Amino acid sequence: YYDVKPGETMQPINEDITLYRPFAQLNLGTEEADWEAAVKAGVEVAETEIIVSNVYTAFSAFNDEVVGEPQKVTYKLNAKPSDALYATIDGTEQDYVYLALNYLLVGDKRNEKNLTDVEFIWKNAAGDKTNNPTTVFHNVPVQRNYRTNIVGWLLTNAAEFNITIDESFEEPDYNMIAVDGTQAAEDIAENK
Repeated sequence: YYDVKPGETMQPINEDITLYRPFAQLNLGTEEADWEAAVKAGVEVAETEIIVSNVYTAFSAFNDEVVGEPQKVTYKLNAKPSDALYATIDGTEQDYVYLALNYLLVGDKRNEKNLTDVEFIWKNAAGDKTNNPTTVFHNVPVQRNYRTNIVGWLLTNAAEFNITIDESFEEPDYNMIAVDGTQAAEDIAENK
């Protein structure tokens, strides 16, 4: 939020305000060759579920703080994302088949970083196959306003994967501009 000082409310305000996301993004993606091998074996993942530990369920935007105690949270079965996941591993950007995308409340202004355990569960299109046992990743680093990507061979060889933390969700990060109403916000943003 932007704190307007007394007496400023009647004056035009033109301030650059950088917005930060109060959550971390957690992505899981598999290599194209792994996806093709799974489909060839009769497994086409349609829905995914994620169970994470040590995360929060409430956030106070006014105080910029998480609320309550960290706990285990289940993100129920959802359709897998249809877009590709772009992740940079060892300086090289690569496309992965997107398996899961979730937003986690992991910290606040006092402590933005956390470690979580991630349990990954999938179900095929027919609903008759799932991964049993499930795939579990321990001590995954997560940080608010950052993306954590778990990528690799997650369907046919769950032991081969990389975990990276990306400093931004998307390039470029965006600033919010407070305007006084005399010019359209789109025009100001276009001219920045």
